[in-house]
Amino acid sequence: IGGLTAALALRTRGLDVTVFEQAEVVREIGAGVSIHPNAARLLKRIGLDDQLRKIGSPISGITLRSSQGEAITTPAGPATPAFSRDGGQGYNVHRADFLNLLFAAQPKRTVNLGHRCIQLKEGDDRVHLSFANGASEDADVVIGADGIRSVVQREIGLQSRPASEGIMAYR
Repeated sequence: IGGLTAALALRTRGLDVTVFEQAEVVREIGAGVSIHPNAARLLKRIGLDDQLRKIGSPISGITLRSSQGEAITTPAGPATPAFSRDGGQGYNVHRADFLNLLFAAQPKRTVNLGHRCIQLKEGDDRVHLSFANGASEDADVVIGADGIRSVVQREIGLQSRPASEGIMAYR
């Protein structure tokens, strides 16, 4: 979601963008995604507001629960993430529908499926990417949206170690 959205946003600024996706096919992963007003405004800026309204259900309020299961209800209004002070609207969408919307919005031949990045090397003015399928590519800039075990983060010296905080979220 992040990589496809970033690609669309960069294209609206006139940049030439190629997406390399490790999945072999576009398929359903997960269930639902909440698009809060800030994200909906970004999607509007890149021309996806009409499509978002078609696939999404407007968020009308939020019910939060404590760790003991006690309901903590917030009234619909500016204080909740479902709304914003400028009247922006949040939406709940099915993750597969949202991914399909983002893929469909990409220009033809700009998304390369089956390209799991295994290494990148930074040169003087280019970055060389190597993929598990044997392909390679050079780029001016690389944005890594490759998840919690990010090869891009590792290759530039960053390390994230996921750890459970013992808190669960259920919908």
